[in-house]
Amino acid sequence: MDKGDIIKLAGLLIVPVIVFTVAMYFLYPVISKDKYERIAENFERKQNGLPPLPDVDSLVVSDSLNVDGEAKPEINSDTLTVDMLDAILAQQEVKQNNPLKPVVDSLNAVIANLEKQLEEEKKKASSLVEETKNQEEFAVRVKSLLNLEENELAPILDKMSSKQLVKLYNSGGSTQREKILRSLNSEKAARLMTEVML
Repeated sequence: MDKGDIIKLAGLLIVPVIVFTVAMYFLYPVISKDKYERIAENFERKQNGLPPLPDVDSLVVSDSLNVDGEAKPEINSDTLTVDMLDAILAQQEVKQNNPLKPVVDSLNAVIANLEKQLEEEKKKASSLVEETKNQEEFAVRVKSLLNLEENELAPILDKMSSKQLVKLYNSGGSTQREKILRSLNSEKAARLMTEVML
């Protein structure tokens, strides 16, 4: 390998690192906005002669839980400052006054309402399935009844109530309806047609 190849190889390795470093320098405020704002605020505090704010990310969280069931931070007593306590109190206040709590509560109410509606729809669907089964069974019975000859069918139809005749008429096909009308006497056929047309 000669010097030119070595310089090219070194350039290919070093230039991307430099470009990446410069890009991260300019993109850092956009990528990690909260951390950037904390760093900028600490820098301003140092310039004004104030102690820097504690780094909230450096707090160690223990496995023990407080009364609310949330993890409580363990604070190193060497770094405990008034500013740190203020930051912790501010975090607890934000947790207690969570602006999304009403939204979550309303969404839980909507979910409960939707679950109730789902149960009602399931009941309606099961009753429709039951009704469909009953109608299918009735259709089978109607077919067997209407397979009789007109002279055999007439005495049976004469003993049926008008409500039963309407149901029988509505469940039959066009040829079966004609058969029902031919099997009935004219007065009962006229009453049936009056009830059907209403």
